[in-house]
Amino acid sequence: MNKIKPKRFPFTINNVQSNDDIDMFFMSVALEEAKTSLKCGDFPIGAVLVDEYHYLGKERSSAFTDTSWVSHAEMKLFSKYSPYLLGTYRANPNRYLCLYTTMEPCIMCFGASILHRVSRIVIACPDPNAGISSVFACNSNVGIFYKSRVPKIEFGILGKRSCALMIEFSKMGISESSENIYKTFTALEATLK
Repeated sequence: MNKIKPKRFPFTINNVQSNDDIDMFFMSVALEEAKTSLKCGDFPIGAVLVDEYHYLGKERSSAFTDTSWVSHAEMKLFSKYSPYLLGTYRANPNRYLCLYTTMEPCIMCFGASILHRVSRIVIACPDPNAGISSVFACNSNVGIFYKSRVPKIEFGILGKRSCALMIEFSKMGISESSENIYKTFTALEATLK
């Protein structure tokens, strides 16, 4: 039924000092995807999906090159691995599924994270223009189905590097929002690690 097999974790137990090492590794992979997006003229966003500490895959945003507004890195991962994720969820509803993304998810990607039962989202950089996770997690008007499934959200790993990519993208003038992106991310950059 599910032909997708997760790849073995790239570390041995001897060289993993903490969960921070794991997070740094996977966020670095996502950041490389974001850099590829930027080189292709797309929003510089990359994402990695990890199931029970096994690497499933990586994707990058490609809305401009694919001419599809739903070609976000996170959505491409969910589209590719949805049958596998549904099968593993049925087999183990309490499994640990982590999404690493270089930019705070939009409402579409955050909703898909909830529907795919993501346990934790690790975000490099907040998105003051389109990020939804912090608002969604605090909104009492959100339906109980979604409210009860909001994943744990953590910000900060490689945030400054991710922010710098957005500033670089804004200077390319590709998006109609380039000026606004430049202003908000330039202000945000000083607050990040």
